[in-house]
This record gives sequence, structure tokens and C-alpha cells, in this order.
Amino acid sequence: MFDKLIELIKTYIEHLLPFAIIYQFQKGVRMRFGRVVGKQLMPGIYLKIPIFDVIMTDKAVETTMTLPAQSILTDDGIEVVVKGVVGYVVVDMKKFFCNVWDTRDAISDKACIVIKEFIAGNDMDVCSCPDFDELLTVHTQKRVRQYGIKVLYVALTDITKSRSYRLFNENITNT
Repeated sequence: MFDKLIELIKTYIEHLLPFAIIYQFQKGVRMRFGRVVGKQLMPGIYLKIPIFDVIMTDKAVETTMTLPAQSILTDDGIEVVVKGVVGYVVVDMKKFFCNVWDTRDAISDKACIVIKEFIAGNDMDVCSCPDFDELLTVHTQKRVRQYGIKVLYVALTDITKSRSYRLFNENITNT
């Protein structure tokens, strides 16, 4: 009987405490009745109204993510497979929590779209130049700004000429 009570307390202890701690590597926002109130919270200890206030936090230090491999046809007809990495930092926690459900997926998807657009729209020589990563970084930043993210870099870690075989619905016949 008491084990259920203890489990319940363990589950909801953060909501019952009158304070919250934001660690050095985090930033946060105060949610009251489901809405963000006040300004972004920096590392420290904050008083809160139990049950009514929730302090939401996330990492505010540099984070990296590996992008999935993509098969793309360059403007000059060369088939390539590219893989990349994105480095970013959260700068606005309100936008981070309120403007998109899964920020990591959104960053990955937007970066992959930018990579695909720029490789498909350029010759292989342009895609291999040293300034290409900077171009990807600038355009990815424009796409994720509304999520409270600052993109530090987008870099292609692999770019390989490779044949790919794709089946399109109009080429498949039913027998």
C-alpha cells in the first residue's frame, strides 16, 4: 500500500517542490497554467508555486548531431551520397519549447533539405569547394531561426560519387 504512495511522490516530487534548480549547462522557462511567463531563466535556483508552475529546461551549450546519408543528383548529373553534421546552441528557450514539437528532428530535417537543394542546384565542383559548408550553415540558420536555435556550423563529412537505384511509382507495373 505504501509502495504506491512512495512511487507517486517520486513521480511528482518536482511539481511539489517550491523551488527548481537550473544547472550551469541549461537555460529554462517558467510555465504557469501551460503558458510561458516571464523571461528566459539562466542557471540558478528559482522559487515557484507548486503544482501551478513548471520550470522547463534544456541544454544551452553546443550540441552536435549527425545527419543521415542522402543520395542526391548534382546539377551536372553526378550521383553523390552525402552525410553531414550540424552544430548548434539554443539561444531562446521560449521559441525552443513553443514553436516546434521535436526540435532535433526539425533541425535535422531542415539541414537535410538545405543540403539537398544546394547540391542538386550546383555542379560537383561547387559542392566540393571549401566555402560550401559556410553556405549551408547560413541557409540552415535562416530556416531554424524561429525555433530559438543558432546554427554554429553545417559540414559535409562525406561526399562520395555513388550510383543509386530508385524505384518510382509510375515505373512499377502491377502484373
